[in-house]
Amino acid sequence: MSDDGEQADAEAREWLAATNPQAFVGSRHHVVPRFLLERWANDRGQVRVFRRIEQRLDTCNIRDLAIKDFYTVIDTDGRKNSAMESLLGVIESATKPIVDDLLSPWRTPRMTMEDIARLAQFASFQATRTPRRRREIELEVDWYAKTMAQGVIADEELQRLTIAPHQNELVELTSSSADKILPFFACRPIALVRLDAPRLLICDEPVIVNAPVGAFHLDDCHLTDAEVKKRYENWLRKTKKKKRGRHPPPGRKVHFSSTVPTGFGTADELVLTLSPTAALLWGPLMDTPPVRDIERLRLTGHEAERFADMANTAMSAQALDWVAGRVTDKTFDTRHFPPTGPLMRVCDGTNAASLAVNTPPDRFRPRRLTVPG
Repeated sequence: MSDDGEQADAEAREWLAATNPQAFVGSRHHVVPRFLLERWANDRGQVRVFRRIEQRLDTCNIRDLAIKDFYTVIDTDGRKNSAMESLLGVIESATKPIVDDLLSPWRTPRMTMEDIARLAQFASFQATRTPRRRREIELEVDWYAKTMAQGVIADEELQRLTIAPHQNELVELTSSSADKILPFFACRPIALVRLDAPRLLICDEPVIVNAPVGAFHLDDCHLTDAEVKKRYENWLRKTKKKKRGRHPPPGRKVHFSSTVPTGFGTADELVLTLSPTAALLWGPLMDTPPVRDIERLRLTGHEAERFADMANTAMSAQALDWVAGRVTDKTFDTRHFPPTGPLMRVCDGTNAASLAVNTPPDRFRPRRLTVPG
């Protein structure tokens, strides 16, 4: 391990030792930080909300957009542990003053490279800590387990089963996934986009990836089950028995994708709304982090409407549970919110495993924490 790696590891152990692992057990965890939601709330802490799963409009306090124990795990002693919520709190506490400075109407401070790096880290966690991302992982695990059981358990029985990973694994993936996509934020120029009027919404999946959905397919994506079976039979016929052990049989190369854009490395831009009138925009990907201050853009009229429409349309489609706006927004109740559908797509023929992914799930929300009996 390098000196930097050893230092980071030592700092992590020191932080964990100083953290109360039960501090936030049983509390409501905001999947979008409260300091952002407050910018949409009125003086009573309320926002106007569209509940996508129930397909209904509501006015609620921002505390009701939180989820109890969403980032809590079970430690090796069998106790609930909220260290992940504490870590997210540290990241949010470091980011809030930067956002406050950026949105201040009184001054235009120069952002340091450390400030810009903190914004990239905040955005990478915000892209991976959401209920939709967790539910997508659950669907991938369900597909994998059912694929492994094919031929051993009948398809009819597999269709009745649901296999889900433990919350510990899901919370751990939040952190590791954020580390993996961090360079795709850090290596882009960043701009603060200000609009001439409050037009922007917020949702439980607030990072917008301006990239095509399911941007690529494999040749095998277009094969039917019958064609895959025929390819395997041809392999049996043409490959001698003594060579089959050295040459694995041809299977199907499987293409898995979300039904919303996730191409952090291929996106033209990445966007995170900060308030009804402001958003951060990360531009085209570069080879190294750009050494420059945050650019400041002001959009008015048609340009502002176009930017807001792009952001709001994307959030209305990618949110899992809720989309929120200001209570005073007279256009919110008449906005079109698309119905929920499949969260993932898999090109894997027709079987119990693929059907569990390619059809709207019976349960849209991720599983809640359970303590081993």
